[in-house]
Formats: sequence, structure tokens, C-alpha cells
Amino acid sequence: MAMYINSKYETVFDRVSDLAAKGLFAVYMLGIAWAVITNTPADLAVMLPVLLLACFLGAIAWLLVGFIPTFIVGVLVGGLSAATIFIKDKIKSRTANGTALKF
Repeated sequence: MAMYINSKYETVFDRVSDLAAKGLFAVYMLGIAWAVITNTPADLAVMLPVLLLACFLGAIAWLLVGFIPTFIVGVLVGGLSAATIFIKDKIKSRTANGTALKF
């Protein structure tokens, strides 16, 4: 039995890994904002320039080294979802052919 990739699984992998990367970036930026806001007794209006600077520097740091966790999370989450869809399709095709395992 040969493994194959068709465009369905590739599309699932691309979309899910893209969504996971965007979610990881959003959590990272929320973490920066939370760390800046909670550790300061000043009002938000006073802290807004500091918050913008921290988010800007955080985005620069993400662009420099963020590809490593993004790649790992994208491969893990995208690969797991594509594999799940592949297994589901294999089970469906086996049960449709009547060759499924019977217990």
C-alpha cells in the first residue's frame, strides 16, 4: 500500500498550519501586551506609547527568530490534521469496499 499526497491533504496541511502560525503570533503579541500592562501602575493612556514600542520590538524579534517555533508548530499541527483526514478517508474507503476489519 503506497502513501500518496493529493491536493486535498496538501490544502488541509497549508490552511491548518497557516492558522496555527497566526494563532501562535497572536498569543505571543498578547503575552507581550499583558507583560507590559500588568507590570505598570500607570494608566493605559500613559502606557500606550510604551505598549506600541514593546509590540513593535516584539514583532521585530518575531521576524528574526519566530520562524523556528512557527515551523515546528505548523508542521506538527498541519501534519496531524492532514494525517487525521487521510486516516478518516482510508477508513471510509475500506468500509465502503467491505474490506474493513471485523471484530
